[in-house]
Amino acid sequence: MDVTKKLIIRPETVETIFDYYQKEKLLVNRRYQRKLVWTLDEKENFIDSLSLSYPVPLFLVAEIMYKGDTIIEIIDGMQRLNAITSFIEGEFPLHGRFFDLETIAETKYLLDKGYLKQKQPKLNRELCKNIASYQLPLSVSIFNEESAIDDIFKRINSNGKHLSSQELRQAGSTSTFGRIVRKLSENIRGDVSHSDRLTLNNMKKISINNTQLSYGINMGGIFWRKHGIITNENLRGSRDEELIANLLSAILIKPTPAATSNNLNKFYDGDIEIENEIRKLGEQYIVAMFEAVFSAIRQTFESTRSSFSKIVFHEKTEYVNRSFQVFFIAFYELLVKEELKIVNYAKMATYLEGKGDKYLTAHAEFYNLSKQREEGIEIVKGLIRQFFVKRKENDPALNNGVIKLETLLGSSETEGTNYDFKIGLHRMDQKGLFDEQCFEKVLKTLAAIANAGKESIGYVVIGVADNVSAAKIHDNHYNTKSTAYKNFFVTGIQCEANKYKTHDDYIRNIANRIKTSKLSPSKYKDQILRNLDYFNYYDKAILIFRIETDKEPVKYGDRFFERQGTSTVEIDKDKEASVWQRILL
Repeated sequence: MDVTKKLIIRPETVETIFDYYQKEKLLVNRRYQRKLVWTLDEKENFIDSLSLSYPVPLFLVAEIMYKGDTIIEIIDGMQRLNAITSFIEGEFPLHGRFFDLETIAETKYLLDKGYLKQKQPKLNRELCKNIASYQLPLSVSIFNEESAIDDIFKRINSNGKHLSSQELRQAGSTSTFGRIVRKLSENIRGDVSHSDRLTLNNMKKISINNTQLSYGINMGGIFWRKHGIITNENLRGSRDEELIANLLSAILIKPTPAATSNNLNKFYDGDIEIENEIRKLGEQYIVAMFEAVFSAIRQTFESTRSSFSKIVFHEKTEYVNRSFQVFFIAFYELLVKEELKIVNYAKMATYLEGKGDKYLTAHAEFYNLSKQREEGIEIVKGLIRQFFVKRKENDPALNNGVIKLETLLGSSETEGTNYDFKIGLHRMDQKGLFDEQCFEKVLKTLAAIANAGKESIGYVVIGVADNVSAAKIHDNHYNTKSTAYKNFFVTGIQCEANKYKTHDDYIRNIANRIKTSKLSPSKYKDQILRNLDYFNYYDKAILIFRIETDKEPVKYGDRFFERQGTSTVEIDKDKEASVWQRILL
């Protein structure tokens, strides 16, 4: 552990912490930090302690350099800091009364500017002052290596009082297995982010909330809760990640390992067998394949507007979680190993009504053990095989558009500069010709994203509107209905693609325009062409352009471009050297 100077214990007032928050000086690293999961009662109880001047536990933080600035990375105390900032912003009351925004200078400024609104009734201003002046105990260190912070986080939580066993496994895990589990878990929950490091301000956008809060991800809408597989409390404790880890190990290792804590600990510690299997198959393929199987299960049990637990079990059972695992692996073996495809999702769901009561419940308690789980898998395969036929596609993941698009849309909420969205590439007028100016903007945007830095990756998605007005214009023109997802509207480009003889001709036309475009160096043209991704999101056709910085900046014509927020702007000639510096230094 490389600590560059002595540990400092210093007090910081609540007012100062809120100022750090407003200036986006509080950083969260999702590699080891868990989700924002405190309930409103837990938040209010903590604020009540501050109002009573009760002592509170130490906050552990590190001063680090991030994007050229010194900021504070939170090691321990994220839930408490979020409680403080959200209380001051008026997201919840204390004893039925809200923080008086005229108490401190920063909130009064935000109130005057209209960035915050005063909720009623207001808390006594004297009490608000006492809370704002409360001195929080911060333990501050400065580190040269990120691994030091990981190690401290795991040590302070190693007694299990703060984190669940699964959260401890995942915290700071450097294994490929752990990285894949976390990626899959975030994609399915919907709390994806463009990078591991986020400001505390952005964390609430992907936090798991209940219906009492208006932001973040609604607990009831998450797949695991919607289908009655994992309870609210267990979801907060990352039991969904544990479930995915068990499924992933069952897919990768034969004979199937038992779903035990000891085995999961071994896999997270970099078990040679499972890491070699991941290297052999490739991380990208494993993720795509897992998500394809998951999509098939989701489509099956949502085809009748019901849920997994309600369909499979009509009688109460404690082992829905373990039964879901045998279903997942059964789907995997039929879709991937036997190269089959589902012919009728709704008929299969209807057929499975109550089948769990008859065939699974008696043995589900032991489905964490290898032998019994294999027996359960064979039972499920016997039940559902009649709804599968041989497929022509070599890889079931080829048609996995649902999670792929939702992940991009979710990531864009926290890092909008790396994403752009277009409804289509044809004009919405009587002639409907290809929009040359729009396509030129797409290429300039791709160039601008690549010019952000040496590790920049970005996407331009065609077939998505980022506001309701644009979606309505599209729907009225083509007489279609957009599909809403979060703050986006999936319009699809199938209508403009239908103008061509085939959809392949549509893609071929776009590919030819990329080849003859003004992008340089030419390796970026080749990269964009290799990564062109055309697929269906339900009944909507989607096209995704992807670009990644490759050792030198990108020009369009004779000029460089960059992203400023969600806008693409041309760089002045006298500032072009800065683009090279971003990528080379």
